[in-house]
Amino acid sequence: MFEGVDGCGKSTQARRFAVERGGRFAFEPGDSDLGAQLRTWLLDAHLDMTPRVEALLMLSDRSHHVTTVIEPTLDSGIDVVADRFYPSTLAYQGYGRGVPLAELWAATRLAIG
Repeated sequence: MFEGVDGCGKSTQARRFAVERGGRFAFEPGDSDLGAQLRTWLLDAHLDMTPRVEALLMLSDRSHHVTTVIEPTLDSGIDVVADRFYPSTLAYQGYGRGVPLAELWAATRLAIG
């Protein structure tokens, strides 16, 4: 998992690392058909979205991503290199948008099992 502030190069480095290791580069949101749709909603400035709704959409994508991309890839013996994961949700929706951390932790456990 690669974490960092926007624009620091984590996506570039994660992609390079995945290629070097023969792994699967993964990212959220948007690394599946459902994730791509959720990403458009999350980035749409015209939608009046509360921080809690934003967090739940992110966690919906994460749950789907884990079960449809990450777990099957790992089960096939291929490593997954993730560009962000749950720490970003804690940073952005928790510390950044004010969603209580206890709620985010509980929802994260539900989302990723």
